Amino acid sequence: MGSARTKRKNLQKRRKRRLFAAIAAEIQASEKAQQTPEQEELEQMRNEEERQRTHEQWQEAIKKSTTAFNKKRKILAQRQQLILSLRQVWRDGYVLAGPVANWILLMLQQMQ
Repeated sequence: MGSARTKRKNLQKRRKRRLFAAIAAEIQASEKAQQTPEQEELEQMRNEEERQRTHEQWQEAIKKSTTAFNKKRKILAQRQQLILSLRQVWRDGYVLAGPVANWILLMLQQMQ
């Protein structure tokens, strides 16, 4: 627990925050009361434009994400197909030679 001085300071800070929040609420309420219908309509239009802009950005982000996911999935499928082909070659007993064969054997060993 804090000392009495710390508690007093925290209490003072809370009172100050509450006072400023009450003042801000009063100012906002008075501004809202003074607002004309044209100003309200203008604000609603701005809000709608911002909402549409945000929605478009969201849709673009979803499209990019989907494209990236499909690309990764396609690459994974190709790798899996390659591994299956290599395993088939390994099982059938084909003789492999050269650096490519070494790489293939290394890949097969890592996958098992």
